[in-house]
Amino acid sequence: MAVPRDLVVTARGDEPTRAAMTLRPGPETTVDAISRSLGIGIDHFILIGMDGLRCLVNAVGGIAINVDAPVRDVVTGLSITRPGWNHLDGEQALAYVRSRHVERFDEGQWRPGSTGAEDRSNHAIDVLVQLGSRLRSRAWLPLASARRLWVLAGAVTLDEGAGPFALLALARAAAHLDDVQVVVLPVSFRDGEVPVAILGRDAHNAIATFNDGAPSASPLQRR
Repeated sequence: MAVPRDLVVTARGDEPTRAAMTLRPGPETTVDAISRSLGIGIDHFILIGMDGLRCLVNAVGGIAINVDAPVRDVVTGLSITRPGWNHLDGEQALAYVRSRHVERFDEGQWRPGSTGAEDRSNHAIDVLVQLGSRLRSRAWLPLASARRLWVLAGAVTLDEGAGPFALLALARAAAHLDDVQVVVLPVSFRDGEVPVAILGRDAHNAIATFNDGAPSASPLQRR
């Protein structure tokens, strides 16, 4: 389940804030805020920074993105110059994930595309799925697989409770991201100087599905 960084959650002190802001005090605050606000359990925390994402994408030889027209984002530096499948290196993959001011080249001129706020989660999932499939360990390429795991080790930050085999388990799990069900968390975006996302009416059903169909302990169901 992808949680938008702009989602309003309840942090320590019961103060509402955007999910992205909870990372400033530290990962534990983010875990507590997401768990408390959505009523989901979190076993481990894995942080992939911008440099880490660039390294991972480059280590696996890049990713492929399919677009129906040239697109760009002058804020993040995204530049895909032709329709169809395009190969992106680490820098462009990062720009793709971060993009929220997309423009499409249509009828000879650049036109505003989608707002990008809803698309960022889909872009991130797209990149993670491709990373996972390329990080899959292959018996006939042991040296390449080992190198990718070392790159993975330098690209991610794990919580202190993660054991020595956490990276291997992470790589194995990532290799099967294309087989998992993605639960869509219904949210509505409110424009402003800083856009925010609010949980939608069916959020509790999505959370229950994420929790394997069990009733959610989220405060949403107590309102």
